[in-house]
Amino acid sequence: MKIILGPAKTFNLENPINESVPRPKYILTAKEIFPKFKALSLKEHKELYKLSDKKTQEVYDMHQTHGQKLYYAIEMYAGQVFKQLKLEEYDKEWLNEHVVIIDALYGIIKPFDLVAPYRIYFDLKQDIVDLKEKWADKINDYFKNEDEIINLASKEYSQFIKRDMTTFEFPGSTMALKKARGQKLHELIKKK
Repeated sequence: MKIILGPAKTFNLENPINESVPRPKYILTAKEIFPKFKALSLKEHKELYKLSDKKTQEVYDMHQTHGQKLYYAIEMYAGQVFKQLKLEEYDKEWLNEHVVIIDALYGIIKPFDLVAPYRIYFDLKQDIVDLKEKWADKINDYFKNEDEIINLASKEYSQFIKRDMTTFEFPGSTMALKKARGQKLHELIKKK
């Protein structure tokens, strides 16, 4: 069984890890993709991300220093889904075996893979690299032998899996939806 999530755009950068492994399965592909985004000027970041000047500077700086500090993915992501989790209560081995984050930079991330912060996502309107083409087969192939897939990711991330999945639908605003996904993940982890 695998439970799939998407990443978050907000980060907790308080606890860097002073190790270099484990890294995501497709780290070499990520190393092909990322330099193309890092090479963008501040002005190009502004045009691409359409953020405030302050937020654009933060993203630009984050990309320029990418890889200098690494974090466990499950601890780095700080969006609403991840805020619902109680990591201290979970069996970390089970979590790392059964929860998968589908991502536009790293492809497949296990919760305790070491990653660096970035701002790259599949729905980003850009012509730097075709992220969907780059990842479609790798992501789909990763799940080919799974007997059960539980989808807690948005369509942006789950679209690559071309087989049956159990998908939970939650009503409400985007924020409420993300919170509900995190609560459902917590419930599934506790039930294991």
